[in-house]
Amino acid sequence: SQPVEFKLVIAVNQSLEMSPGKTAAQCCHGTVSVVNQLMKSSDQNAAAFEQWQANGEKIVVVECQDAAAVYGLDEHARSEGLISAVVCDAGRTEVEAGSSTVVAVFGRSDQVDVVTGSLRVF
Repeated sequence: SQPVEFKLVIAVNQSLEMSPGKTAAQCCHGTVSVVNQLMKSSDQNAAAFEQWQANGEKIVVVECQDAAAVYGLDEHARSEGLISAVVCDAGRTEVEAGSSTVVAVFGRSDQVDVVTGSLRVF
């Protein structure tokens, strides 16, 4: 049988019109937040994290419409039992303080697809 595949999907809030560099930084913040959650959680999540690392750390960046979509994805991900993190910006550069820039969702690929599978690749 095939090993279970894990992935991280990061949905970028398109309404903020962030520069490429700002978008990259926000995606990094989302990744770090998810990794921190994984490292502090159950043995099952630690095993998932190790398997994800061993298999190339699959990351997909997708687009979402706005802050409502960011929070909707986060809520849906959590309701599916996935690890999820919304990044809210400090407001020191391009966007207003508190703006939800990205949501990062981690878990089994098939479960993550239930939440993010309809979104367009960034």
